[in-house]
Formats: sequence, C-alpha cells, structure tokens
Amino acid sequence: MGKLMKFGNREVVRLLVGKEGVVFKVHLGNLCEASAYFTAAFSKGHFAESYVRELVINEDPNTVDLFIRWAYSSSLTEDAEEASEMNAWTLQLAKLYIFANKYLIRGLETLVISYLQIQFEMSNQPPPFAVLEYVYENTNPSMAQVREIFITWLIQKSDPAELKDRMQGELLAIPECFVDLAIIQILGSL
Repeated sequence: MGKLMKFGNREVVRLLVGKEGVVFKVHLGNLCEASAYFTAAFSKGHFAESYVRELVINEDPNTVDLFIRWAYSSSLTEDAEEASEMNAWTLQLAKLYIFANKYLIRGLETLVISYLQIQFEMSNQPPPFAVLEYVYENTNPSMAQVREIFITWLIQKSDPAELKDRMQGELLAIPECFVDLAIIQILGSL
C-alpha cells in the first residue's frame, strides 16, 4: 500500500498471463515504477495496449504473481509450502530472475540474486538437475551472474566423485553448463 500511495496513479490495467490468460489487475503506477517495459507498453500513442489498457504476456502465472507482489511491497515472500520445498522455491526464483531480466526490472533482478545466494548458502546439496537445466535453457552467457551462482553452487556443494559422475552423465544434456564447469575445472587446475 505504501508504494501505491507514493505514485498517486490509481488507474488499473489488466495483464493477461500465460496460455490460460489468467487475469491480473494491477495499478499502472506500480507497473511503470517497476519497469520501463511496462511504461512503454502503456504509454499513450505507442502501442495498442495503451488504449485497451491490457497486455498479453506469455509467462508463468506464478512468476507474474510474485512480480506483482514485489511491485507493491518491494519484497519477496514465498508461500509457506514453497519455503519447505527448497528446490521448488529455487526454481521459482530462477524463473523470476529470467522474467525480471526480460522485462527490464533491475531492482527485482538484484533482489532475486540475493535470495539465490541465500539459498546457496543454506543448502547442503547441489542444485537439482531440473533447476540447472531451466537456467541454462532460458538464459544466455550475458546473464553470467545467475549462471555463476548455480555453477558455484554445483561445484561447492557436490562431492568431487559425484560431480565427475554428473559431468559424464546428466550434465552432458546441458552443453553450456558442461562447458562452464569444464572451464572452471581447467582454470582451477592451473
């Protein structure tokens, strides 16, 4: 509520999200404060969205829900059931980072990186394959910061023999991850 009062723009727009077209009604001021992307999309005269006051985005509704909660509160809070399942929360954070990067939401990117660092520090297990796979399939080398967190997490939380087995097995399915790991191992042995 504090953020909303700051903007004074109480106009509500609609986001139609995902294949299901889940409707989120959001105050325009909150969207525009969060992202230059939404400012441009809803600026009068530039795009059709500015006249119909709705925007279709093909994203995961859970990710958009987290973004909207952040846009109103400047914080992230996971659901109690998600918090108990660290792998699910880690995957959701990865999705949120990729969403924030795509929609130019720099403050959210920074916050998600800090949450991922905390997940890494709290964990005594390497990140699950599904999370690594998602991160590498949905990022590119210019998103090195998020990739670096997951590679460091994988190296520091894996038993060396387990890491070798994973590199000779499942990690071959993620070529860029495999290359990143190989480079780090080569540099580490110099």
